[in-house]
Amino acid sequence: MSHGKCVRAWLGGTLLMISLALPAAPARAEVPSMWAEAGIGCGAVLANIIYSPAKVLYAAGGTIISGLAYVFSAGDTSVASPVLNASLRGDYVVTPEHLQGRSDLVFIGRTPRPSQASEQKPSSFEEEGF
Repeated sequence: MSHGKCVRAWLGGTLLMISLALPAAPARAEVPSMWAEAGIGCGAVLANIIYSPAKVLYAAGGTIISGLAYVFSAGDTSVASPVLNASLRGDYVVTPEHLQGRSDLVFIGRTPRPSQASEQKPSSFEEEGF
């Protein structure tokens, strides 16, 4: 089996295990017992054993590819930035909220919305016109 097929099979198995760990329907609105909370917490820990290293490897690979895209496009950030955003943004850990369906688990990061980018305070270099 080639290296590429092995990596794809490993990532596919990882995503399958994570999807099996996620609930099929939203949890009922009842007070969870201590054992239910402990079970969800243990599920989050077990999911992170596979998910977190996969996300870190994905981010590292995306960083390398983004750097290569930057170099081969002669410094064009419009080529490199989408790759970097997709690989570095997103969730690096699975939380109980993810497993209970109260929060979305984001593996491939999204680019920030324009309203988010405009809300950020400019750095001192941008204020001075650099």
